[in-house]
Amino acid sequence: MKFPREFFEPLIGKKVKIIKSTDESIEGVEGIIISETKNTFKIRKLSNNREIRVIKKICKFQIKIDEKRNIIVDGKLLENRYAKIRKMIRR
Repeated sequence: MKFPREFFEPLIGKKVKIIKSTDESIEGVEGIIISETKNTFKIRKLSNNREIRVIKKICKFQIKIDEKRNIIVDGKLLENRYAKIRKMIRR
């Protein structure tokens, strides 16, 4: 599987919107990614400045890469992202 270049860039500080989730209470949430673990994002919501932790594999995200580019990515692809990158580099 070929990954887009954005897959390798740090996502902390990027604007994100949850466009689909199995947890309906977080659908439509917009914010800034402030922390990332192997399975979760910590997002500071734009609406009220509160921080929430979101499980990657249950969501589909729209991430603003720069002023002109947004990407839509399934959270399952973002799980263990750094382990996948290291594995691809070793090949």
